[in-house]
Amino acid sequence: MRSTLLALAASAALAIPTVAQPVNPSDPNSAAGGVMAQAGPTPTAPAAAPTTTPTSARQPMGEAAIRDRLRAMGYTDLDGVERHGEAGFRVREARRWGERVEHLAVDATTGEVTNARPMDERQIRTMLRETGWTNIRDIRPDGNHVRVRAERNNREHDLRIDPRVGILDQPGAGR
Repeated sequence: MRSTLLALAASAALAIPTVAQPVNPSDPNSAAGGVMAQAGPTPTAPAAAPTTTPTSARQPMGEAAIRDRLRAMGYTDLDGVERHGEAGFRVREARRWGERVEHLAVDATTGEVTNARPMDERQIRTMLRETGWTNIRDIRPDGNHVRVRAERNNREHDLRIDPRVGILDQPGAGR
């Protein structure tokens, strides 16, 4: 079975599939310390594992990188993004796949939202629909993930979604 990791958020408005790309903290064109979604075709082979830097060695991200990271996770309409000490940011209000969220706490080193609630079924349906999936059905929990059957390009797929971060893993794509 082929498994492809997709970060869907960055292309939601354009309904273009996205591929999670490793991030190089020393590359000025890369958001430091996380995964950045980039539009493009789904690869036919799994991507190479990203090079990771120990958390203790990473530098905190700036506001622009935090905004990019949040957009890659499906957050839009970011309002009140402010640094909160050396280790974090606070976001007063945002939208995530159509739902209003408030008072987000973001780790400045990883860009992860530390107090995020998992996506609900409506948000999962919105995320998939806005990124080109159709005939979305059979949404069911599977441990820390959610399983979904959906179609793209007239092919049925078994999807596995991490609802905490909005990442899609496609086991058995094309079955």
